[in-house]
Amino acid sequence: MLIIIQPISTNLMQKNNLSKNTFLIIILIMFFYVTLTLVADVSKLFYHLLNIKIEFLTVVLLLVMSSLVIRSFRQQIFLRNINVKIPLIDNTKIYFAGLSFVATPGGFGMLIKSDIIKKKFGVTRSQTLPIVFIERYHDILSILTLLIVTLPFSYLWQSSIIVVIFSFIISGAYLLVHSKTLLIRCQTKLSKIKFMKKIIPTQELNESFYILTKPKIMIYGWSISIISWIIEAFAVYFTFIAVGYNLEFFKTFQYYFTSLAYGAISFIPGGVGVTEGSFISILVSNGFEFSVASTIVLIIRLTTIWFATMIGFAITKYSFTQKTY
Repeated sequence: MLIIIQPISTNLMQKNNLSKNTFLIIILIMFFYVTLTLVADVSKLFYHLLNIKIEFLTVVLLLVMSSLVIRSFRQQIFLRNINVKIPLIDNTKIYFAGLSFVATPGGFGMLIKSDIIKKKFGVTRSQTLPIVFIERYHDILSILTLLIVTLPFSYLWQSSIIVVIFSFIISGAYLLVHSKTLLIRCQTKLSKIKFMKKIIPTQELNESFYILTKPKIMIYGWSISIISWIIEAFAVYFTFIAVGYNLEFFKTFQYYFTSLAYGAISFIPGGVGVTEGSFISILVSNGFEFSVASTIVLIIRLTTIWFATMIGFAITKYSFTQKTY
């Protein structure tokens, strides 16, 4: 009897802790946006919001959705390469369910996808966990690539700093994960630390990492990621138009990706505060009024990360919760 009750009580405690943490994050996010609204001058902010061209917002949401769907295809390609075959519809649902935790430090809350795949298809977590890390790797690689491309056309010192930081992260991460010898050496050293023994990756996890970092798969992942991020950047471009400002393509891409990058390296859930703050700062320093910059950034964040999060919650609720996922 005790053997049965213990796991149940543990699960309940974990769910309660998760609910409390999620609630706290939501409160903090709401507090930030309310504060930003007040600082930006409520009357001016609402004036800009009321004068938005709605037809362009429809285009924005369609582009963002297209970008997310493309990334779900990327997930399926990665899964197939590690011999995990999941129907296209299920793969798409699982990817979107993971988006409900995209606003977590580094976006690693999306590791919940491995739990869903294990329960639904019986695949071990250690086999699929690397996919979330590889997806984040390709997101960083794509942002780095696009920033390098835009720098010659529109120089921004903030972007130059990010290019240097991301270059070190990308190079170091690839060398560590793709080199079996280096990875095993690091794991051997970490295993000597008492509390690290239980969380040292398994051979199965290492093998998935090695397969997913092979040149051919890396090129596929990078190409798909570039396409999806360009589409999202166009969504940002149309957001500027919706508010009444036609910013150049290269500047749109650069400003957006630079602020996203600063939010990512902050490791704050969803980059909240850092992403918005850096984006507004860049716009203001380039001639935008603070209220206009705040309006544009708020809309961009609502139609990208928070739109994706809402879709993720909806998919999780209607596709998985009734099955105890």
